[in-house]
Amino acid sequence: MKSKKTVYSITAKEIIKDGNKPIFTFAYFSIDGQAMVFGGSEGEIYVNRPLSANTNPGLIFKHNNGFTCADYYYDDGNYLAIGSKGEVQLLDYFTKKVLKVMKTCSGWVQDVRYNHDGTEIGCLCDDGNFTVWNIETDAKVRTWMASPPGPSTELAYSKDGNYLVIGDSRGTPKVYDAKSGKLLSSLLGHRQSVRSVDFHPSGKYIITGANDRLIKVWRWKKTFDEAIIPDPPPTPPAPPAPPQPDIQKNKSEPIAELPPPVVPKQQPTQDTPPTHISTDFKRRAEQYDTTRLGNKLTVFDTVKLKLNARGMPDLLGDRRVNTGKKEFVRTDVIEVSVYDQEVEDGDIISLYFNGEWVLKEYTLKPIKRKITLHLDPNGDNHLVVYAHNLGTRPPNTVAVTVFDGKDERKLALSSSLRNSDSINFRVNKPDK
Repeated sequence: MKSKKTVYSITAKEIIKDGNKPIFTFAYFSIDGQAMVFGGSEGEIYVNRPLSANTNPGLIFKHNNGFTCADYYYDDGNYLAIGSKGEVQLLDYFTKKVLKVMKTCSGWVQDVRYNHDGTEIGCLCDDGNFTVWNIETDAKVRTWMASPPGPSTELAYSKDGNYLVIGDSRGTPKVYDAKSGKLLSSLLGHRQSVRSVDFHPSGKYIITGANDRLIKVWRWKKTFDEAIIPDPPPTPPAPPAPPQPDIQKNKSEPIAELPPPVVPKQQPTQDTPPTHISTDFKRRAEQYDTTRLGNKLTVFDTVKLKLNARGMPDLLGDRRVNTGKKEFVRTDVIEVSVYDQEVEDGDIISLYFNGEWVLKEYTLKPIKRKITLHLDPNGDNHLVVYAHNLGTRPPNTVAVTVFDGKDERKLALSSSLRNSDSINFRVNKPDK
């Protein structure tokens, strides 16, 4: 690293002669930093000492299916968790023995990670399901749908083991409580598939990389674990009380009545602003945008929604409708709020819902615009975003919150002058 020179290099084709375009999908240094274990698409795992002269890779393991991912547990230094089609294998690469095989899903494993203390393994499959396994008992601890099926992505545990971040094929990685699986935060901002994620060692930051060619660093959680709280300044000693007249000695002398003390009016300082200022600011921050809107364009009279043969939205005017997002809600009356979460860049949108325009030519703002939607409890309910421009930072992106009376969730939709994103709301009936 200091000399910026390559000290070792090898390609998959050099050692895998009979492979069909072989690639390496993982590589790890051993815990002592001397050996390197690596493997990939042909199901072969090799060990080499790349920092020693005249050493060649040695084949230590062969499997029928290729390996898509792996993780190395550094505390013990011996064990690889390797993902392939439908399973995760635990391999002791010193003894070359498979210790456990955990059946995960019918498809391919996208990513696998040990948790912070090596007692559990998190596994993400290409169908979007995420599963946590107990290594000792081979039992499933919990499982949930973490990402829509799509381009492969990653997962990462925080160093303290409390949090888990999982990438997303639609561009919205999510942070979970690693112990309960509860969703804590959705990171809105990427416009394409998020392919890689990781935590900063402090746990305060998350880094993500996506197909939109952006790397983002998120301060997703305000923690002050390492903050130093200064000791309060010592209280100055109280001034000595003035001598009091001896009433017993001066009974014959009346004591003059003193006027009540004048309490000086407290002036606000920079450190302690007047209370009414901070209260008003808090009230304004919680308000919704309630400005009156008018019908400014005649385009709404001619733009209609066309359905395909399956009854799903196909075109809104001349715009292709993307129908991938589906949300299940508890009631047939929900609140939907739209706003610009990142940078206010002049995005103008309209919203088309179940045959009518519920918001027309609205310029997104950092504060939310709330709309009440009445859903068909027995069918599909399509909310389509129609973009009137691309803003100063294309494409036109809108943050959406959905509240069904109990749960609130966040989504990110993006539209262009050729395509429109949409959400399909379905009501979960109590008897289902």
